[in-house]
Amino acid sequence: YRDNSIEKSNIEDIVQEELKLAIMEIMEANLSLSKEDLVRQTSKTFCFMKVGTQIDHIITQAIAKLVEEGKVKMIDFRVVIC
Repeated sequence: YRDNSIEKSNIEDIVQEELKLAIMEIMEANLSLSKEDLVRQTSKTFCFMKVGTQIDHIITQAIAKLVEEGKVKMIDFRVVIC
């Protein structure tokens, strides 16, 4: 995924594949995180300091896609790597 600190992008400009890659890297380092912490860490990865409604929604969609693909699962409000 690209370094967003050089040229700022809107969250809408970041493709879901980049978000999913960042999420998986975070999950591989942590194995289990609350959804809120995962959203926060993912947004920081792309240099977004605040998590607004739009950022939360788009990152949550990427997490849902990873759940659908069987790469992570949700257990008691936590995201766990499969």
